[in-house]
Amino acid sequence: MISVTVTPTNRTPRGTWTRWQSYTRHFDTMADAREFLRDEYAHCKKRIPCYQDTRSRGTIQTGYIYCFKIREDGKTYYQQDWVSFAETDSRAIDVNAA
Repeated sequence: MISVTVTPTNRTPRGTWTRWQSYTRHFDTMADAREFLRDEYAHCKKRIPCYQDTRSRGTIQTGYIYCFKIREDGKTYYQQDWVSFAETDSRAIDVNAA
C-alpha cells in the first residue's frame, strides 16, 4: 500500500508562512497515487522534487512540492503542498499489547 501525505503551507500577503492540517490518502498501487496527484494538482504549474537522505540507500526522491496561488477573501496567497510517498504495512496491531 502507498500512502500520500499532503502538508499544505501558505504565505499570507504579509509574507508569513503558516502550516495547517496534514492529511494522508492510501492507495493500492503507485499508479493510483500518481493518478490522484494528476487530478488534484492539474491546475498547478510548478512542481519541485523533494528528497530524503537515508543511511542504506543514499539520497532518494520521496515526493514533490506543488506551488500555486489561491485567492480567498479578495487576497492572493501563495500555497505549497508538500507531498511525500511512503510504503505502508497494513497489518493489524493489538492496541492493548505492552
